[in-house]
Amino acid sequence: MDGFWNNYRKVIKIKDKKNQLKFPIAAQKPIDDETIIFIIQPENDDENAALFTDDLFKMYSHFAESQNWIIEKLTSNEKNIGGMGVIVFSVNGKNVYENLRYEAGIHRVQRVPNNETSGRIHTSTVNVSILLKADDTKMNIRLGNKYKWIRTYNFPQNRLTDHRINLSLYSLDLIMEGEMKELFDTLEECVST
Repeated sequence: MDGFWNNYRKVIKIKDKKNQLKFPIAAQKPIDDETIIFIIQPENDDENAALFTDDLFKMYSHFAESQNWIIEKLTSNEKNIGGMGVIVFSVNGKNVYENLRYEAGIHRVQRVPNNETSGRIHTSTVNVSILLKADDTKMNIRLGNKYKWIRTYNFPQNRLTDHRINLSLYSLDLIMEGEMKELFDTLEECVST
């Protein structure tokens, strides 16, 4: 397995004003029509994280639909309060890997959840893992999720921040509806330089 990673993994360094960030990335030129498997799960048994797990699934589903990709829910564990304890789904289509390869990692949410009666802002985290289904070997390859937080979704400020590239977008409402192209284009541009 180490030989595989040596051939298909790069460490990309992105310079920002203060330090260097590292991205573990698998193969640069995947096949045109590929399948990846997402696993989204709360970091702890937290109602807000369970609700956010469901929100992320919906966000990725909307984006997949806009790209004419096929999305299939493989398994999920619904919570009594709503939301998901864990959700596993596949995405298949042209350039799936190219667009979604940087999504693995810890996603942090800051918001007043629907079930909060006192108006207090909650902070929770969910872990997104991505498995790339290899060609004929039928094995899955886990793509990196080694960052403390790769992204923060701050609902009171309508802000999404990608901590790896020091990017803040003040259009979180649109991003949660699947309008993620600007985010993915910016990530790709930073990694390519």
